[in-house]
Amino acid sequence: MKTDIIRFLELPAEQYENSKKKNAFIGECSAEYIGVVNSDVTSAAEVVSLLEELDFGDAQTVLFAENVPGGIMDLTTALSCFAMKIFAFVFPKRVLCETGCFNEKLADGTNYEFLCRLAEQGNIRCVACADEASGRLPVLPDKVYCHAYVIRRYMTRLKKENVLDAVFGNLSIYMEQAGAGEAFRSELDRMLSDDSHFVKTESDTAPFLVISGDDMCHGVLKDFASGLAQALVDKGQAVTTTDGMFGSYTGAAFAAQRTLKGIVGFQAPVLEKTFFQKIDAPKIQFWFDNPIFFDDLLHDLPDNYYILCQDALYAKFIREYYNTRHAVAFPPAGKAVFLTGNEQRRFDVSFVGTYRQPDMHCALDAFQREFWEYMLKNPSRTFEMGLSGLLFERQIDVSREEYLAILKSLANVCRNVNYYFRHKTVESILGAGITLHVFGDTWEAYEGAGREHMVIHPFVTVEESLQVLADSKIGLNIMTWHKAGMTERVANIMISGAVCVSDETIALREYFKEDEEIVLFCLERLDELPDKIKKLLADYEYRSGIAQRGRQKASAEHVWRKRADELLQLLQSEETE
Repeated sequence: MKTDIIRFLELPAEQYENSKKKNAFIGECSAEYIGVVNSDVTSAAEVVSLLEELDFGDAQTVLFAENVPGGIMDLTTALSCFAMKIFAFVFPKRVLCETGCFNEKLADGTNYEFLCRLAEQGNIRCVACADEASGRLPVLPDKVYCHAYVIRRYMTRLKKENVLDAVFGNLSIYMEQAGAGEAFRSELDRMLSDDSHFVKTESDTAPFLVISGDDMCHGVLKDFASGLAQALVDKGQAVTTTDGMFGSYTGAAFAAQRTLKGIVGFQAPVLEKTFFQKIDAPKIQFWFDNPIFFDDLLHDLPDNYYILCQDALYAKFIREYYNTRHAVAFPPAGKAVFLTGNEQRRFDVSFVGTYRQPDMHCALDAFQREFWEYMLKNPSRTFEMGLSGLLFERQIDVSREEYLAILKSLANVCRNVNYYFRHKTVESILGAGITLHVFGDTWEAYEGAGREHMVIHPFVTVEESLQVLADSKIGLNIMTWHKAGMTERVANIMISGAVCVSDETIALREYFKEDEEIVLFCLERLDELPDKIKKLLADYEYRSGIAQRGRQKASAEHVWRKRADELLQLLQSEETE
């Protein structure tokens, strides 16, 4: 084992079982191997010296401990070494994708229980040590819980291998000799009789099942799924995905066969099916569109469903009108990309988005036409606010159910309002003689002013779009009417080192400093947009300063690694309520 690829965490004995500290270290560690050392007994330097001195062959995990056999230790042996005192151990970080990290539901025995999970994945090479000052370990109450949990977790496997009686008998004797026999039996009875008690502990290190997105939005949803899955793995979480990117099993039946920490979907209607509703695990559903476009999926959701929205007003609307408590603002994140120096960038202004020609006759009746005109005059309002404002002006009172029904009937008008302002935004740029680079054949339908200044490139994939942004001085973002939201396009533009120019939202004003990290424009004053772009293109220092500060902010706060942290915190905070 090469010792230069190991990063060590040295903890004193009083903190050696602290799962939170160890998991926090794992979450920030990018080394191939992780070593955990009891600094009251040994040191990282001593462990490194032993690793270099001894021949461990192809061993992936190495354990230095008292009361363990020298040589190879499999799971059955590990379960029999309940009196082991662990001084240090080294393991590959990649195995955490299968095992999960340290169990924060356990107060003691966390290293022992973790090593049992490591042994499930492959044999452990043991170095039997002795600490003359240690004496016999007392069996603390929290360790009683740990051993009862471990026996319950592996009971089926021990039965299958015909060693349950032997392992359980020796453990019972050990507990009796330590004066903890009655406490152990009581805790084990509880573990066996109350599945919820056991599952609550097991779920802490159980895998997330991430349902890979479909091909909607040109593969963006799949990109979100892979980004979050990788970030969770980097944080030490066990993960399996339906496309096989992570985890050992990807069939749908997997979800019903074992405990899960959560099931994550990206606009995945399958999560609403009875099959998944019956599984006792948090369902985490990312929805990025306006609620009126998926109204039928929001009614009567169980309490363990979390709707994560890229727009805070969407989340508020869902909580108020669909009685869904767990609807929260949770915007998508960007990805690290290739960076190109500003002076090398080929494109002055690029927009990686589609075009739809607005249907000026989309309104089906007089009321819909009024709504259309109202929204064109008030583009800073959400569609919900627009409907409420129009009803107020006309002094029409409706019930909540009627309001939702009217709003849903306006869905096509709402889409075309969005198309209209995307058209007008692009037209304001092109009409001012600014060259705009766009991608995909949908732009062939554009017939507005300044068509001669539009450069249409072939369609680009998600990955290819990141390179486009890295070759752009300015990345244009036009919201799909997310008035309190942020899109991955904003983050990707910034992380690429380009200046993000976007229509304003509540979230963007909250997340970024205007004209320092981002440049914002107002749909009601599109005539101001060309001058903002021309100033950026003409002043290199001004442009590069905004680009650099924006990249720093987005790289720190709007990447999937950060979102994984926020998701884990969300689940933990709800659990402790």
